[in-house]
Amino acid sequence: MPNQSFDFDLQSYLKTLANAVSTRKATLFIGAGASQSAGLPNADELSIELLDKFPLVQNSSAQNVMELLDDMLDTPGIDRIEIESFIKSRLTSAQPSTAHRMIPRIPWRAIFTTNWDDLIELSYRQDN
Repeated sequence: MPNQSFDFDLQSYLKTLANAVSTRKATLFIGAGASQSAGLPNADELSIELLDKFPLVQNSSAQNVMELLDDMLDTPGIDRIEIESFIKSRLTSAQPSTAHRMIPRIPWRAIFTTNWDDLIELSYRQDN
């Protein structure tokens, strides 16, 4: 793949970004990668953990964690409450990372996340 260069003024971009943040016009969109820094699994890792915990589903053809959960719910001998309890215990065991703890210190206009955990919310509670 050829090396593509982007023609923009980095200093100008950073100044615009800093202005948006300082005037509360910046919105943060944060994905699952941020939670990995706190020790939580990504979707593929969670799938492996689920298969280890619930071996009755070893022959699943699921392509992602949501399909795996569907297969698990259709498997006799696996209880939905047990699945939910495992996921909840796994996702609530972490503490916010340094990056999470910095989020409340920035005056975001809004925050959107694809994460299942509550590390951002916990960071805000711990910051107060």
